[in-house]
Amino acid sequence: MLEVVEEKPEEIKTLSATESKTVDLLLSGLTPAQISEQRKIALNTVLSHLGSGIEVSKITLNQVITLDQATIDKISEAAHKLNSLKENKLKPLYEVLNEEVDYATLRCVLAHLKHQQSN
Repeated sequence: MLEVVEEKPEEIKTLSATESKTVDLLLSGLTPAQISEQRKIALNTVLSHLGSGIEVSKITLNQVITLDQATIDKISEAAHKLNSLKENKLKPLYEVLNEEVDYATLRCVLAHLKHQQSN
């Protein structure tokens, strides 16, 4: 007997209150480091919040970090090969890029790629 498997509709991502606050501070002109200091949270947490903001189109990758297009392309190519956009696993991506790009940057670039993919 065959079982019918229903596909779950894709969840619409929204920002939490704390992510929204971080995004608002960036939009007010603060840098990620200044946000970290003001909110008394780790820089990686700030960048994680900003990654969420990128994913839902509140901000762009360029507002968060400055990367040349070649680096973005290199990360994108590796992410697609490793299926990182669906699996959300950063360590294999970090390793295949020879540990040259930090986790926070990878998180933001993946958010950027997910945003591009959804449009």
